[in-house]
Amino acid sequence: MTRLISDMRRLLLGALLACAACTPAVYPPAPVAPVPVAPVAEGDPSGVNDIAVTLQLNARTDPATRADPYPCARAAYYALQNHWALPRCYYMALGW
Repeated sequence: MTRLISDMRRLLLGALLACAACTPAVYPPAPVAPVPVAPVAEGDPSGVNDIAVTLQLNARTDPATRADPYPCARAAYYALQNHWALPRCYYMALGW
C-alpha cells in the first residue's frame, strides 16, 4: 500500500512538471503609447462640424445634445481618431 502511494506521488509530480513545461510563458502587457491628435479649432471644417450637424439634425437625438452638440461631436471625433469606442451620446442619437 505504501509503495502504491509512493508511486502515485511520483506520477503526480511527473505530471505536474510536464504540465509546467508545456505552459506558455506569460509576459506582462506592453505599454501602449497614446496617439497624438491635433487639436480641433473652433470653426475648423473638420469632422467635428460634420458630426455636430448630424447630431443636431437627427430627430432621435436627445434635446440637450441637440441644443449643444459640440461636446458629443468632439468626443466622437477623438474616439474615431484614436480608434476607440464611440461615446454613448453618439450611439443614442443614431438609435443603436
